[in-house]
Amino acid sequence: MLPKLLSNRYLLIEKLGSGAFGETFLAEDTQSPSQRRCVVKRLNPTGACDFQLAKERFDREAVVLESLGEKNRQIPRLYAHIVENNEFYLVQELIEGPTLTQKLASQGPLSEAAVRGILVGLLPVLEFIHSQDIIHRDIKPDNIILRTKDTLPVLIDFGVVKEVTQLDAFGNPTSSVLAGTPVFMPLEQAAGHPMYSSDLYALGMTAIQLLTGKRLSEMQDRRKGTLNWRPHATGISLELSEVLNRATERYPQDRYETASEMLTALDQPRFQLDQRRVEPVVIPPPPVIVTPNPENPILGGMRKLFEGFSRKSGPPPPPPKRVEPQPRVQLPSEFKNSLGIEFVLIPAGEFQMGSTQFGDEKPVHKVKICQPFYLGKYQVTQAQWQAVMGSNPSYFKGEDLPVENVSWDKVQRFIKALNGRGDGPYQLPTEAQWEYACRAGTTGDYAGNLDEMCWYEGNSESKTHPVGQKKPNGWGLYDMHGNVWEWCQDWYDNGYSAKSAGSDPKGPSDGSARVYRGGSWFYTAIYCRSANRARNTPGTRNNDLGFRLVRTAR
Repeated sequence: MLPKLLSNRYLLIEKLGSGAFGETFLAEDTQSPSQRRCVVKRLNPTGACDFQLAKERFDREAVVLESLGEKNRQIPRLYAHIVENNEFYLVQELIEGPTLTQKLASQGPLSEAAVRGILVGLLPVLEFIHSQDIIHRDIKPDNIILRTKDTLPVLIDFGVVKEVTQLDAFGNPTSSVLAGTPVFMPLEQAAGHPMYSSDLYALGMTAIQLLTGKRLSEMQDRRKGTLNWRPHATGISLELSEVLNRATERYPQDRYETASEMLTALDQPRFQLDQRRVEPVVIPPPPVIVTPNPENPILGGMRKLFEGFSRKSGPPPPPPKRVEPQPRVQLPSEFKNSLGIEFVLIPAGEFQMGSTQFGDEKPVHKVKICQPFYLGKYQVTQAQWQAVMGSNPSYFKGEDLPVENVSWDKVQRFIKALNGRGDGPYQLPTEAQWEYACRAGTTGDYAGNLDEMCWYEGNSESKTHPVGQKKPNGWGLYDMHGNVWEWCQDWYDNGYSAKSAGSDPKGPSDGSARVYRGGSWFYTAIYCRSANRARNTPGTRNNDLGFRLVRTAR
Protein backbone atom coordinates (compact mmCIF):
# COMPACT_ATOMS: atom_id res chain seq x y z
CA MET A 1 0.00 0.00 0.00
CA LEU A 2 1.49 3.35 -1.03
CA PRO A 3 1.93 5.97 1.68
CA LYS A 4 0.03 9.21 1.20
CA LEU A 5 3.00 11.11 2.57
CA LEU A 6 6.32 9.86 1.24
CA SER A 7 9.36 10.31 3.48
CA ASN A 8 7.28 12.66 5.64
CA ARG A 9 7.57 15.28 2.92
CA TYR A 10 6.01 14.49 -0.47
CA LEU A 11 2.21 14.34 -0.48
CA LEU A 12 0.88 12.09 -3.23
CA ILE A 13 -2.08 13.85 -4.86
CA GLU A 14 -2.99 12.00 -8.03
CA LYS A 15 -1.90 8.93 -9.96
CA LEU A 16 -0.70 9.99 -13.41
CA GLY A 17 0.06 6.60 -14.93
CA SER A 18 1.46 3.11 -14.48
CA GLY A 19 3.35 0.47 -16.41
CA ALA A 20 5.55 -2.59 -16.10
CA PHE A 21 8.25 -0.62 -14.33
CA GLY A 22 6.10 1.18 -11.77
CA GLU A 23 3.71 4.06 -11.19
CA THR A 24 3.86 7.85 -11.53
CA PHE A 25 2.15 10.34 -9.20
CA LEU A 26 1.60 14.05 -9.04
CA ALA A 27 2.86 15.16 -5.62
CA GLU A 28 3.34 18.23 -3.47
CA ASP A 29 6.52 19.09 -1.59
CA THR A 30 5.10 19.98 1.82
CA GLN A 31 8.44 21.32 3.08
CA SER A 32 9.19 23.75 0.28
CA PRO A 33 8.13 27.40 0.81
CA SER A 34 5.95 27.39 -2.30
CA GLN A 35 4.52 23.89 -1.74
CA ARG A 36 5.78 23.22 -5.23
CA ARG A 37 4.37 20.38 -7.22
CA CYS A 38 6.59 17.58 -8.46
CA VAL A 39 6.48 14.10 -9.96
CA VAL A 40 7.05 10.97 -7.87
CA LYS A 41 7.89 7.70 -9.60
CA ARG A 42 7.66 4.43 -7.74
CA LEU A 43 9.77 1.69 -9.32
CA ASN A 44 8.82 -1.99 -9.11
CA PRO A 45 11.82 -4.19 -8.21
CA THR A 46 10.96 -7.61 -9.68
CA GLY A 47 14.31 -9.20 -10.52
CA ALA A 48 16.24 -11.88 -8.65
CA CYS A 49 18.89 -9.45 -7.43
CA ASP A 50 19.82 -9.07 -3.79
CA PHE A 51 18.11 -5.95 -2.43
CA GLN A 52 21.38 -4.36 -1.34
CA LEU A 53 22.85 -4.73 -4.85
CA ALA A 54 19.73 -3.15 -6.35
CA LYS A 55 19.91 -0.28 -3.87
CA GLU A 56 23.57 0.38 -4.64
CA ARG A 57 22.83 0.54 -8.34
CA PHE A 58 19.77 2.72 -7.75
CA ASP A 59 21.97 5.14 -5.77
CA ARG A 60 24.54 5.28 -8.58
CA GLU A 61 21.97 5.91 -11.29
CA ALA A 62 20.30 8.61 -9.19
CA VAL A 63 23.61 10.45 -9.04
CA VAL A 64 23.77 10.30 -12.84
CA LEU A 65 20.23 11.67 -13.21
CA GLU A 66 20.92 14.46 -10.75
CA SER A 67 24.02 15.49 -12.69
CA LEU A 68 22.19 15.47 -16.04
CA GLY A 69 19.29 17.57 -14.74
CA GLU A 70 21.62 20.12 -13.15
CA LYS A 71 23.64 20.59 -16.32
CA ASN A 72 20.90 20.62 -18.96
CA ARG A 73 17.58 22.42 -18.67
CA GLN A 74 15.86 20.10 -21.15
CA ILE A 75 16.19 17.23 -18.67
CA PRO A 76 14.03 17.29 -15.51
CA ARG A 77 15.90 17.99 -12.28
CA LEU A 78 16.06 15.24 -9.68
CA TYR A 79 14.99 16.52 -6.26
CA ALA A 80 15.38 13.30 -4.28
CA HIS A 81 15.71 9.54 -4.47
CA ILE A 82 14.12 7.58 -1.66
CA VAL A 83 14.10 3.97 -0.48
CA GLU A 84 11.12 3.26 1.75
CA ASN A 85 9.61 -0.10 2.69
CA ASN A 86 12.02 -1.80 0.25
CA GLU A 87 10.66 0.26 -2.64
CA PHE A 88 12.49 2.81 -4.79
CA TYR A 89 11.17 6.32 -5.49
CA LEU A 90 12.37 9.20 -7.64
CA VAL A 91 11.19 12.74 -7.00
CA GLN A 92 11.60 14.92 -10.08
CA GLU A 93 10.77 18.35 -11.44
CA LEU A 94 7.27 18.64 -12.86
CA ILE A 95 7.44 19.65 -16.54
CA GLU A 96 4.21 21.32 -17.57
CA GLY A 97 3.12 20.81 -21.14
CA PRO A 98 1.79 18.12 -23.49
CA THR A 99 3.75 15.04 -24.47
CA LEU A 100 4.23 14.52 -28.20
CA THR A 101 1.71 11.67 -27.98
CA GLN A 102 -0.89 14.11 -26.60
CA LYS A 103 -0.04 16.70 -29.23
CA LEU A 104 -0.38 14.13 -32.00
CA ALA A 105 -3.75 13.00 -30.63
CA SER A 106 -5.11 16.56 -30.46
CA GLN A 107 -3.69 18.00 -33.70
CA GLY A 108 -2.98 15.07 -36.00
CA PRO A 109 0.25 14.76 -38.03
CA LEU A 110 2.77 17.54 -37.43
CA SER A 111 4.22 19.70 -40.16
CA GLU A 112 7.76 19.27 -41.42
CA ALA A 113 8.74 22.58 -39.82
CA ALA A 114 7.39 21.46 -36.43
CA VAL A 115 9.19 18.11 -36.58
CA ARG A 116 12.41 19.77 -37.69
CA GLY A 117 12.13 22.11 -34.72
CA ILE A 118 11.73 19.16 -32.34
CA LEU A 119 14.74 17.37 -33.86
CA VAL A 120 16.90 20.49 -33.76
CA GLY A 121 15.82 21.04 -30.15
CA LEU A 122 16.56 17.49 -29.00
CA LEU A 123 19.74 16.53 -30.85
CA PRO A 124 21.96 18.84 -28.75
CA VAL A 125 20.40 17.26 -25.63
CA LEU A 126 21.33 13.81 -26.92
CA GLU A 127 24.82 14.99 -27.78
CA PHE A 128 25.20 16.17 -24.17
CA ILE A 129 23.81 12.92 -22.73
CA HIS A 130 26.10 10.80 -24.89
CA SER A 131 29.10 12.92 -23.92
CA GLN A 132 28.38 11.79 -20.35
CA ASP A 133 28.51 8.13 -21.50
CA ILE A 134 24.75 7.77 -21.00
CA ILE A 135 22.26 6.22 -23.45
CA HIS A 136 18.62 7.22 -22.89
CA ARG A 137 17.22 3.88 -24.22
CA ASP A 138 13.54 4.84 -24.27
CA ILE A 139 13.01 7.78 -26.62
CA LYS A 140 9.43 7.90 -27.93
CA PRO A 141 6.59 10.46 -28.17
CA ASP A 142 5.40 9.61 -24.64
CA ASN A 143 8.80 10.59 -23.20
CA ILE A 144 9.12 14.00 -24.87
CA ILE A 145 7.23 16.96 -23.39
CA LEU A 146 6.85 20.31 -25.14
CA ARG A 147 7.37 22.62 -22.17
CA THR A 148 4.63 25.25 -22.03
CA LYS A 149 6.75 28.19 -20.93
CA ASP A 150 9.26 28.05 -23.79
CA THR A 151 7.96 25.26 -26.16
CA LEU A 152 11.31 23.47 -25.90
CA PRO A 153 11.22 19.66 -26.05
CA VAL A 154 12.17 18.07 -22.71
CA LEU A 155 13.42 14.48 -22.47
CA ILE A 156 12.01 12.40 -19.61
CA ASP A 157 12.05 8.78 -18.30
CA PHE A 158 15.60 7.52 -18.80
CA GLY A 159 15.52 3.77 -19.35
CA VAL A 160 18.72 3.10 -17.42
CA VAL A 161 16.94 3.74 -14.11
CA LYS A 162 14.09 1.41 -15.07
CA GLU A 163 16.63 -1.37 -15.45
CA VAL A 164 17.52 -1.02 -11.78
CA THR A 165 14.24 -2.75 -11.02
CA GLN A 166 15.01 -5.74 -13.28
CA LEU A 167 18.37 -7.08 -12.06
CA ASP A 168 19.66 -10.64 -11.97
CA ALA A 169 21.41 -12.26 -9.01
CA PHE A 170 24.68 -10.54 -9.96
CA GLY A 171 23.23 -7.03 -10.08
CA ASN A 172 23.06 -6.82 -13.88
CA PRO A 173 19.97 -5.98 -15.95
CA THR A 174 18.16 -9.15 -16.95
CA SER A 175 18.16 -10.05 -20.61
CA SER A 176 14.45 -10.84 -20.59
CA VAL A 177 13.29 -7.39 -19.47
CA LEU A 178 15.21 -4.39 -20.77
CA ALA A 179 14.14 -0.77 -20.79
CA GLY A 180 12.73 0.52 -24.03
CA THR A 181 9.62 0.29 -26.21
CA PRO A 182 9.89 -2.45 -28.87
CA VAL A 183 8.52 -0.55 -31.86
CA PHE A 184 10.98 2.34 -31.26
CA MET A 185 13.87 0.02 -30.33
CA PRO A 186 16.56 -1.14 -32.78
CA LEU A 187 17.53 -4.78 -32.77
CA GLU A 188 20.93 -4.32 -31.13
CA GLN A 189 19.24 -2.67 -28.14
CA ALA A 190 16.62 -5.40 -27.96
CA ALA A 191 19.49 -7.88 -27.77
CA GLY A 192 21.03 -5.97 -24.86
CA HIS A 193 23.65 -4.03 -26.83
CA PRO A 194 22.43 -0.40 -26.86
CA MET A 195 24.65 2.14 -28.59
CA TYR A 196 24.54 5.91 -28.98
CA SER A 197 23.02 5.42 -32.42
CA SER A 198 20.21 3.40 -30.79
CA ASP A 199 18.90 6.70 -29.40
CA LEU A 200 19.15 8.29 -32.86
CA TYR A 201 17.16 5.38 -34.28
CA ALA A 202 14.41 5.90 -31.68
CA LEU A 203 14.37 9.65 -32.33
CA GLY A 204 14.07 9.02 -36.08
CA MET A 205 11.17 6.64 -35.51
CA THR A 206 9.52 9.24 -33.28
CA ALA A 207 9.82 11.85 -36.03
CA ILE A 208 8.30 9.45 -38.57
CA GLN A 209 5.30 8.83 -36.32
CA LEU A 210 4.84 12.57 -35.83
CA LEU A 211 4.96 13.22 -39.58
CA THR A 212 2.58 10.42 -40.57
CA GLY A 213 0.26 10.34 -37.57
CA LYS A 214 0.26 6.55 -37.86
CA ARG A 215 1.46 3.79 -35.58
CA LEU A 216 4.78 2.46 -36.78
CA SER A 217 3.41 -1.08 -36.78
CA GLU A 218 0.83 -0.04 -39.39
CA MET A 219 3.58 0.93 -41.84
CA GLN A 220 5.81 -2.12 -41.47
CA ASP A 221 6.36 -4.36 -44.47
CA ARG A 222 6.42 -7.70 -42.66
CA ARG A 223 7.65 -9.55 -45.72
CA LYS A 224 10.76 -7.38 -46.14
CA GLY A 225 11.14 -6.30 -42.53
CA THR A 226 11.24 -2.61 -43.52
CA LEU A 227 9.24 0.50 -42.63
CA ASN A 228 7.35 1.86 -45.64
CA TRP A 229 6.52 5.28 -44.20
CA ARG A 230 7.16 7.70 -47.09
CA PRO A 231 3.75 7.27 -48.85
CA HIS A 232 2.05 8.29 -45.58
CA ALA A 233 3.96 11.59 -45.27
CA THR A 234 3.04 13.65 -48.31
CA GLY A 235 4.77 16.93 -48.93
CA ILE A 236 7.88 16.05 -46.92
CA SER A 237 11.15 17.20 -48.45
CA LEU A 238 13.61 14.69 -49.86
CA GLU A 239 16.37 15.95 -47.55
CA LEU A 240 14.38 15.29 -44.36
CA SER A 241 13.37 11.87 -45.68
CA GLU A 242 17.01 11.01 -46.28
CA VAL A 243 18.01 12.13 -42.78
CA LEU A 244 15.29 10.02 -41.16
CA ASN A 245 16.00 7.02 -43.36
CA ARG A 246 19.66 7.08 -42.39
CA ALA A 247 18.88 7.56 -38.69
CA THR A 248 16.62 4.49 -38.76
CA GLU A 249 18.87 2.15 -40.74
CA ARG A 250 18.75 -1.46 -39.56
CA TYR A 251 22.51 -1.65 -38.96
CA PRO A 252 24.12 0.73 -36.43
CA GLN A 253 27.13 1.30 -38.68
CA ASP A 254 24.87 2.66 -41.42
CA ARG A 255 23.29 5.30 -39.15
CA TYR A 256 24.71 8.62 -38.04
CA GLU A 257 27.45 7.99 -35.51
CA THR A 258 26.66 11.04 -33.37
CA ALA A 259 23.80 13.38 -32.64
CA SER A 260 25.88 16.32 -33.88
CA GLU A 261 26.41 14.57 -37.23
CA MET A 262 22.65 14.14 -37.60
CA LEU A 263 22.10 17.77 -36.61
CA THR A 264 24.63 18.90 -39.24
CA ALA A 265 22.77 16.87 -41.89
CA LEU A 266 19.51 18.62 -40.93
CA ASP A 267 21.17 22.02 -41.28
CA GLN A 268 22.53 21.36 -44.78
CA PRO A 269 20.98 23.53 -47.53
CA ARG A 270 18.67 21.62 -49.82
CA PHE A 271 20.84 22.07 -52.86
CA GLN A 272 24.54 22.69 -52.67
CA LEU A 273 26.78 23.42 -55.66
CA ASP A 274 30.08 21.57 -55.77
CA GLN A 275 32.66 24.31 -55.38
CA ARG A 276 35.64 22.05 -55.97
CA ARG A 277 37.95 23.18 -58.77
CA VAL A 278 37.65 21.08 -61.90
CA GLU A 279 41.06 20.56 -63.45
CA PRO A 280 41.18 20.75 -67.27
CA VAL A 281 41.61 17.42 -69.01
CA VAL A 282 44.85 17.37 -70.95
CA ILE A 283 44.81 15.08 -73.98
CA PRO A 284 48.36 14.06 -74.83
CA PRO A 285 49.48 14.21 -78.48
CA PRO A 286 49.69 10.91 -80.34
CA PRO A 287 53.04 9.16 -79.87
CA VAL A 288 55.66 9.55 -82.61
CA ILE A 289 56.56 6.14 -83.99
CA VAL A 290 60.07 5.94 -85.40
CA THR A 291 60.64 3.22 -88.01
CA PRO A 292 64.30 2.20 -88.22
CA ASN A 293 65.87 3.11 -91.56
CA PRO A 294 68.46 0.60 -92.78
CA GLU A 295 70.29 3.50 -94.43
CA ASN A 296 70.65 5.27 -91.06
CA PRO A 297 74.07 4.11 -89.84
CA ILE A 298 73.15 4.50 -86.16
CA LEU A 299 69.76 2.74 -86.22
CA GLY A 300 70.97 0.16 -88.69
CA GLY A 301 73.98 -0.58 -86.54
CA MET A 302 71.84 -1.02 -83.42
CA ARG A 303 69.57 -3.44 -85.27
CA LYS A 304 72.55 -5.54 -86.36
CA LEU A 305 73.89 -5.50 -82.83
CA PHE A 306 70.61 -6.89 -81.41
CA GLU A 307 70.30 -9.37 -84.23
CA GLY A 308 73.79 -10.52 -83.39
CA PHE A 309 72.81 -11.15 -79.78
CA SER A 310 69.83 -13.18 -80.86
CA ARG A 311 71.90 -15.32 -83.25
CA LYS A 312 74.85 -15.93 -80.90
CA SER A 313 75.21 -19.51 -79.89
CA GLY A 314 77.05 -21.10 -76.97
CA PRO A 315 77.14 -24.25 -74.94
CA PRO A 316 73.70 -25.56 -74.01
CA PRO A 317 72.60 -24.72 -70.48
CA PRO A 318 73.06 -27.50 -67.94
CA PRO A 319 69.96 -29.59 -67.25
CA PRO A 320 68.04 -28.52 -64.10
CA LYS A 321 68.89 -30.41 -60.96
CA ARG A 322 66.30 -32.93 -59.93
CA VAL A 323 64.67 -31.95 -56.64
CA GLU A 324 63.36 -34.94 -54.79
CA PRO A 325 59.82 -34.31 -53.43
CA GLN A 326 59.58 -34.18 -49.69
CA PRO A 327 57.12 -36.54 -48.05
CA ARG A 328 53.89 -34.61 -47.36
CA VAL A 329 52.50 -34.64 -43.86
CA GLN A 330 48.92 -35.82 -44.00
CA LEU A 331 46.83 -33.80 -41.55
CA PRO A 332 43.80 -35.56 -40.08
CA SER A 333 40.52 -34.16 -41.38
CA GLU A 334 39.13 -34.03 -37.82
CA PHE A 335 40.44 -34.37 -34.29
CA LYS A 336 39.20 -34.10 -30.71
CA ASN A 337 41.24 -32.43 -27.98
CA SER A 338 41.67 -33.50 -24.36
CA LEU A 339 38.57 -31.53 -23.36
CA GLY A 340 36.40 -33.24 -25.95
CA ILE A 341 36.17 -30.22 -28.28
CA GLU A 342 35.96 -31.49 -31.87
CA PHE A 343 37.75 -29.71 -34.71
CA VAL A 344 37.45 -29.84 -38.51
CA LEU A 345 40.39 -29.19 -40.88
CA ILE A 346 39.68 -26.14 -43.06
CA PRO A 347 41.80 -26.21 -46.26
CA ALA A 348 43.83 -23.28 -47.56
CA GLY A 349 42.23 -21.45 -50.47
CA GLU A 350 40.68 -18.27 -51.83
CA PHE A 351 37.19 -16.79 -51.57
CA GLN A 352 35.18 -13.64 -52.26
CA MET A 353 34.68 -11.87 -48.92
CA GLY A 354 31.96 -9.32 -48.12
CA SER A 355 28.77 -8.39 -49.93
CA THR A 356 27.17 -5.53 -51.85
CA GLN A 357 24.31 -5.09 -49.34
CA PHE A 358 25.57 -2.96 -46.45
CA GLY A 359 28.24 -0.32 -45.94
CA ASP A 360 30.82 -2.13 -43.83
CA GLU A 361 30.52 -5.30 -45.96
CA LYS A 362 31.52 -3.48 -49.17
CA PRO A 363 33.25 -4.01 -51.49
CA VAL A 364 33.32 -7.70 -52.30
CA HIS A 365 37.01 -8.59 -52.48
CA LYS A 366 39.28 -11.60 -52.94
CA VAL A 367 40.97 -12.99 -49.82
CA LYS A 368 43.52 -15.77 -49.73
CA ILE A 369 43.83 -18.11 -46.76
CA CYS A 370 47.40 -19.36 -47.09
CA GLN A 371 47.51 -22.09 -44.45
CA PRO A 372 44.98 -24.72 -43.43
CA PHE A 373 43.62 -24.45 -39.89
CA TYR A 374 41.37 -26.33 -37.53
CA LEU A 375 38.05 -24.77 -36.55
CA GLY A 376 35.67 -25.97 -33.86
CA LYS A 377 33.04 -28.27 -35.31
CA TYR A 378 30.54 -26.81 -32.83
CA GLN A 379 30.20 -23.69 -30.72
CA VAL A 380 31.90 -24.17 -27.33
CA THR A 381 29.39 -25.73 -24.95
CA GLN A 382 28.58 -24.94 -21.34
CA ALA A 383 30.03 -28.27 -20.18
CA GLN A 384 33.34 -27.49 -21.91
CA TRP A 385 33.45 -23.99 -20.45
CA GLN A 386 32.70 -25.24 -16.95
CA ALA A 387 35.41 -27.91 -17.19
CA VAL A 388 38.01 -25.16 -17.71
CA MET A 389 36.60 -22.20 -15.75
CA GLY A 390 34.73 -23.96 -12.96
CA SER A 391 31.53 -21.93 -13.44
CA ASN A 392 28.75 -21.42 -15.98
CA PRO A 393 27.71 -17.80 -16.75
CA SER A 394 25.03 -18.75 -19.31
CA TYR A 395 21.47 -17.47 -19.13
CA PHE A 396 20.00 -20.59 -20.74
CA LYS A 397 21.27 -23.66 -18.86
CA GLY A 398 22.23 -27.01 -20.40
CA GLU A 399 25.50 -28.93 -20.81
CA ASP A 400 25.10 -29.27 -24.59
CA LEU A 401 23.85 -25.72 -25.09
CA PRO A 402 26.39 -23.18 -26.39
CA VAL A 403 28.00 -21.17 -23.62
CA GLU A 404 26.80 -17.55 -23.83
CA ASN A 405 26.81 -14.42 -21.74
CA VAL A 406 30.63 -14.40 -22.07
CA SER A 407 32.62 -11.29 -22.97
CA TRP A 408 35.56 -11.26 -25.38
CA ASP A 409 37.83 -10.55 -22.42
CA LYS A 410 36.49 -13.56 -20.50
CA VAL A 411 36.93 -15.77 -23.57
CA GLN A 412 40.60 -14.81 -23.61
CA ARG A 413 40.93 -16.12 -20.07
CA PHE A 414 39.31 -19.38 -21.13
CA ILE A 415 41.74 -19.68 -24.08
CA LYS A 416 44.74 -18.95 -21.84
CA ALA A 417 43.66 -21.67 -19.42
CA LEU A 418 43.02 -24.11 -22.27
CA ASN A 419 46.42 -23.42 -23.84
CA GLY A 420 47.95 -24.18 -20.46
CA ARG A 421 46.86 -27.80 -20.93
CA GLY A 422 49.48 -28.22 -23.66
CA ASP A 423 47.51 -29.28 -26.76
CA GLY A 424 47.07 -25.83 -28.34
CA PRO A 425 47.70 -23.19 -29.34
CA TYR A 426 44.07 -22.05 -29.55
CA GLN A 427 42.60 -18.64 -30.33
CA LEU A 428 39.48 -17.06 -31.80
CA PRO A 429 39.18 -17.06 -35.60
CA THR A 430 39.99 -13.92 -37.54
CA GLU A 431 37.11 -12.39 -39.48
CA ALA A 432 38.56 -13.75 -42.71
CA GLN A 433 38.93 -17.28 -41.30
CA TRP A 434 35.39 -17.17 -39.93
CA GLU A 435 33.70 -16.03 -43.15
CA TYR A 436 35.81 -18.39 -45.29
CA ALA A 437 34.80 -21.35 -43.11
CA CYS A 438 31.15 -20.22 -42.89
CA ARG A 439 30.80 -19.96 -46.66
CA ALA A 440 32.49 -23.36 -47.23
CA GLY A 441 32.86 -22.61 -50.93
CA THR A 442 29.45 -20.95 -51.39
CA THR A 443 28.91 -17.39 -52.63
CA GLY A 444 25.34 -16.53 -51.57
CA ASP A 445 23.94 -15.00 -48.40
CA TYR A 446 23.86 -18.38 -46.65
CA ALA A 447 25.80 -21.63 -46.99
CA GLY A 448 22.60 -23.58 -47.63
CA ASN A 449 18.93 -23.67 -46.67
CA LEU A 450 18.70 -21.37 -43.66
CA ASP A 451 15.85 -23.15 -41.88
CA GLU A 452 17.72 -26.44 -42.12
CA MET A 453 21.01 -24.94 -40.84
CA CYS A 454 20.15 -22.13 -38.47
CA TRP A 455 18.39 -21.26 -35.20
CA TYR A 456 17.15 -17.71 -35.66
CA GLU A 457 14.21 -15.49 -34.70
CA GLY A 458 11.86 -17.36 -37.03
CA ASN A 459 12.30 -20.81 -35.49
CA SER A 460 14.24 -20.62 -32.20
CA GLU A 461 11.30 -20.16 -29.82
CA SER A 462 13.36 -17.38 -28.16
CA LYS A 463 16.11 -19.59 -26.75
CA THR A 464 19.38 -21.33 -27.59
CA HIS A 465 19.44 -24.97 -28.67
CA PRO A 466 21.93 -27.82 -28.17
CA VAL A 467 24.82 -27.54 -30.62
CA GLY A 468 24.78 -29.71 -33.74
CA GLN A 469 21.02 -30.22 -34.07
CA LYS A 470 20.75 -28.46 -37.43
CA LYS A 471 22.48 -29.52 -40.66
CA PRO A 472 26.18 -28.63 -41.07
CA ASN A 473 27.60 -26.55 -43.90
CA GLY A 474 29.62 -28.12 -46.72
CA TRP A 475 32.73 -28.43 -44.58
CA GLY A 476 31.01 -30.16 -41.68
CA LEU A 477 30.66 -27.12 -39.37
CA TYR A 478 27.48 -26.74 -37.32
CA ASP A 479 25.63 -23.55 -36.28
CA MET A 480 27.84 -21.16 -38.25
CA HIS A 481 24.54 -19.43 -38.96
CA GLY A 482 22.58 -18.54 -35.81
CA ASN A 483 22.10 -20.10 -32.34
CA VAL A 484 24.59 -17.64 -30.77
CA TRP A 485 26.82 -14.92 -32.19
CA GLU A 486 30.51 -15.87 -32.27
CA TRP A 487 33.33 -13.61 -31.11
CA CYS A 488 36.23 -13.14 -33.57
CA GLN A 489 39.81 -12.16 -32.82
CA ASP A 490 39.78 -8.88 -34.80
CA TRP A 491 39.19 -5.33 -33.72
CA TYR A 492 36.31 -3.77 -35.66
CA ASP A 493 37.04 -1.37 -38.53
CA ASN A 494 34.15 0.10 -40.53
CA GLY A 495 36.40 0.21 -43.61
CA TYR A 496 37.78 -3.31 -43.14
CA SER A 497 36.33 -4.66 -46.38
CA ALA A 498 38.15 -2.05 -48.45
CA LYS A 499 41.45 -2.79 -46.71
CA SER A 500 41.44 -6.54 -46.23
CA ALA A 501 42.02 -7.85 -49.76
CA GLY A 502 45.08 -10.06 -49.98
CA SER A 503 46.45 -12.86 -47.86
CA ASP A 504 45.34 -13.74 -44.31
CA PRO A 505 44.06 -10.28 -43.25
CA LYS A 506 43.97 -9.76 -39.49
CA GLY A 507 42.12 -6.45 -39.09
CA PRO A 508 43.39 -3.27 -37.38
CA SER A 509 46.03 -3.34 -34.65
CA ASP A 510 43.76 -1.66 -32.11
CA GLY A 511 40.27 -0.26 -31.65
CA SER A 512 37.37 0.11 -29.23
CA ALA A 513 35.16 -2.83 -30.29
CA ARG A 514 35.69 -6.49 -31.19
CA VAL A 515 33.89 -8.24 -34.04
CA TYR A 516 31.35 -11.03 -33.72
CA ARG A 517 29.68 -12.94 -36.53
CA GLY A 518 26.89 -15.32 -37.49
CA GLY A 519 23.65 -13.98 -35.98
CA SER A 520 21.70 -15.66 -33.20
CA TRP A 521 18.43 -17.15 -31.97
CA PHE A 522 17.16 -13.62 -31.27
CA TYR A 523 17.82 -12.02 -34.66
CA THR A 524 16.06 -12.16 -38.02
CA ALA A 525 17.55 -14.02 -40.98
CA ILE A 526 19.31 -11.00 -42.49
CA TYR A 527 21.62 -10.84 -39.45
CA CYS A 528 22.63 -14.49 -39.96
CA ARG A 529 24.16 -13.97 -43.41
CA SER A 530 27.73 -15.15 -44.06
CA ALA A 531 28.92 -11.57 -44.67
CA ASN A 532 27.11 -9.87 -41.80
CA ARG A 533 29.38 -8.03 -39.34
CA ALA A 534 28.60 -6.89 -35.80
CA ARG A 535 30.71 -5.53 -32.97
CA ASN A 536 30.76 -4.38 -29.38
CA THR A 537 33.17 -3.55 -26.61
CA PRO A 538 35.35 -6.45 -25.38
CA GLY A 539 33.59 -6.40 -21.99
CA THR A 540 30.11 -6.90 -23.48
CA ARG A 541 28.26 -10.11 -22.64
CA ASN A 542 24.76 -11.23 -23.56
CA ASN A 543 22.62 -14.34 -23.70
CA ASP A 544 23.06 -14.74 -27.45
CA LEU A 545 26.83 -14.23 -27.65
CA GLY A 546 29.31 -17.14 -27.54
CA PHE A 547 32.28 -18.42 -29.57
CA ARG A 548 34.12 -21.29 -31.26
CA LEU A 549 37.88 -21.94 -31.37
CA VAL A 550 40.66 -22.11 -33.95
CA ARG A 551 43.73 -24.31 -33.55
CA THR A 552 46.88 -24.21 -35.64
CA ALA A 553 47.08 -27.10 -38.10
CA ARG A 554 50.13 -29.22 -37.24
